[in-house]
Amino acid sequence: MIVTTTILGDVVENVAGDDALVEVVMPTGADPHTYEASARQAARLRDADLVVANGVDLEEGLLDTIESAEDDGVRVLRVGDLLGPEPFTGVDGEHAEADADDHDHDGGLDPHVWMDPVRMIEAAGLVAAELAAVAEGDFAARAEAYQERLAELDREIAALIETIPADRRALVTNHFAYGYYADRYGLEMLGTVIPAATTASETSARQYAELLELIEREDVPAIFASTTEPTRLAEAIAADAGRGVQVIELPTGSLGEEGSETDTYIGMMRTTTRLIVEGLTG
Repeated sequence: MIVTTTILGDVVENVAGDDALVEVVMPTGADPHTYEASARQAARLRDADLVVANGVDLEEGLLDTIESAEDDGVRVLRVGDLLGPEPFTGVDGEHAEADADDHDHDGGLDPHVWMDPVRMIEAAGLVAAELAAVAEGDFAARAEAYQERLAELDREIAALIETIPADRRALVTNHFAYGYYADRYGLEMLGTVIPAATTASETSARQYAELLELIEREDVPAIFASTTEPTRLAEAIAADAGRGVQVIELPTGSLGEEGSETDTYIGMMRTTTRLIVEGLTG
């Protein structure tokens, strides 16, 4: 079976075990918004027993390829579509408006569902059910064991966020990727460099100036960006703001290299949380 992102690949592998062969389309470090499949990968998708995708239009560069495979009769599970996706969150918790050139993300729905471990508990169950439909294996038992680990991860993250002083629990990020995380753990989305749910959008001069003013007014210590995103604008704003504002890259769009502390979904979320806590309290 084929999985689109490295993050979903880890989830699927934990549920599949040795009972199913899992192939991940995107390499480590790829931006899921912009990655496009090679001709070989497109052929593999069309031949797959099952394709597991994030959905909610996250994989912008793979949409046509996945739809073509589905038209050819391939079974496709778009996990995010089944996890109660919500409008992506803008400044001060308001639902941001989708940009007309932003592919609308299903009418403005936030595709970054993996940033909520509780949603991923449900995702593991959905994956187990789909695997059972195309292969034989003890998928339900493995899903249950993995769900217990995800529940522990959720408790661990919540405890770490509690160590941040209440008046410092606000995020400025590179783009709208942290809404589910902020909602789950009681953080305020203060502002974003790229005012959209996709890294393909652009920032106007007015938006740049408004964010710079906000960072200075709120004494923001850090801008958080995913390691899969361009950070040139974030770094420029941090430099213009002065006062030692950091740009902290978080491993939220892709797993890290094999053997690193971020080579699993659980490790990625732990590291992301540690860096957020350090950035807001250091």
